[in-house]
Amino acid sequence: MTHRGRWRRLRISVTVVSDTRTLKTDRSGKLITEILRSAGHEVMYGGIIGNMREEIRRSIEDAVERGVEVGVFCGGTGVGRRDLTVDTLAEVCEKEVNGFGEAFRSYSMREIGPFGMLSRAYMGIYRRVVLVALPGSPHAIETATKILIPVLCHVVEEVRR
Repeated sequence: MTHRGRWRRLRISVTVVSDTRTLKTDRSGKLITEILRSAGHEVMYGGIIGNMREEIRRSIEDAVERGVEVGVFCGGTGVGRRDLTVDTLAEVCEKEVNGFGEAFRSYSMREIGPFGMLSRAYMGIYRRVVLVALPGSPHAIETATKILIPVLCHVVEEVRR
């Protein structure tokens, strides 16, 4: 894996957004935590929060206050009425990185067909923290990390300048 710019260990928080998952049934949050740690990053698993704007906003602020450089949110990215993660992140972010969602959908469509276009994977910048919203399935996490890990250090480097 090549990195544009200098690789460094990043401080990352992972939060699962779900009304149905529990610590026992969550596979995606644990999977991305494991993948990011194996890539050499310091990862704080923030557990599971409800799919509510207030809880998502509170988790964003908590990530910023803890000094993380990247906040990852798993779940709540679909087109359903209760899928609020992307909408909430987009409300607070000062900048959006549209290419991330586009790349994710492109990979997904190759892997699962037209249903891949329904994902609203997202990346944005809030107070110099990179916020990422990923679908909640383990397969989506594996797809997302193929795109995310190679560019993450560079994105953080650019945001922190």
